[in-house]
Amino acid sequence: MRGVEVESVQLPTPEYATLFPITFEGLFAEIASWPRFFCEPDGSFVGVSGSDEPIHWQVDGQVFDGGPGVLYVELRGTCTPALLDRLLAALGWPATPVVFQLILEGVLLRDDDFRRVASALSPID
Repeated sequence: MRGVEVESVQLPTPEYATLFPITFEGLFAEIASWPRFFCEPDGSFVGVSGSDEPIHWQVDGQVFDGGPGVLYVELRGTCTPALLDRLLAALGWPATPVVFQLILEGVLLRDDDFRRVASALSPID
């Protein structure tokens, strides 16, 4: 896939069919506290790099509430691996496993496979 060998994930499985262990409100409070992140009550958010940062990035997202926990998060854009780690950690990763959907390819990938595919495409290291 895109020049990278990966194994797609099939859902639902017990490992991936659970809500994230943070509430919608808790996740939003966390993200809204980060510099240059802006959140809207409908669950949308955007984060942008500062003009002084050597790597310019922008992440747009939408949080979907599952009641007692976050159901899923849509992310678009580019960011550093460290920022991706921070976003995922806010959801409970690595203790809570995550999967990524590549929309055009119609596949779900585990974290390590997604990162290999993303780094093959992105100029951000």
